Amino acid sequence: MYTFFHKQKDLDPDFYFAIQIDNNGILQSVFWADKRSRNDYFTFGDVIVFDVTYKTNKFMMPFASFTGVNHHRQSILFGCALLSDETEESFVWLFNEWLKCMLGTVYNVIITDMDAAMYKAIQIVFPNTRHRFCSWHIGKHLVEHVHNFRDNDNEFKKDYYTWFNSISVNSCEHNWCELVSKHKINDNTWLAKMWHKRMH
Repeated sequence: MYTFFHKQKDLDPDFYFAIQIDNNGILQSVFWADKRSRNDYFTFGDVIVFDVTYKTNKFMMPFASFTGVNHHRQSILFGCALLSDETEESFVWLFNEWLKCMLGTVYNVIITDMDAAMYKAIQIVFPNTRHRFCSWHIGKHLVEHVHNFRDNDNEFKKDYYTWFNSISVNSCEHNWCELVSKHKINDNTWLAKMWHKRMH
């Protein structure tokens, strides 16, 4: 991998990579972005989606990707990494390398899943970036934690999406109170946690 990255750097001086090794010289994490990805970031990097796919590659390492959307509404890749684990320390290392790669240019918004270590690392490295949770991940966890959703309660789903798609703070708070009261879900700890994280 090291040799490949150096060859890429010879072919493309704007190719960026960083390798983290432990005290025994064993690879821990690696981050890379080519010239096109970096240029795309400077043009389209106002909103970033950061996602980690857990150990689905032959190295059995978490694969992390920084993606966005261009002016044709196409997904574009800004950079990627293989990580040793999904700890706060690994994410801090990766986000710091990202900043070096992108010449200190910080995005306005980052969208992630609800991982606690990732959340803390974002607060450390990107304290002024708006952090938002991915609606797909929220929906996935909703099915796991809310029996009304699992039981195909259509009335609950309708009221939930009315709340979820609120267009103002006032309507959000009003629709939430209606949802909780009508469906008697004030004792659901996962929903309570999500309510407290609603600014994300």
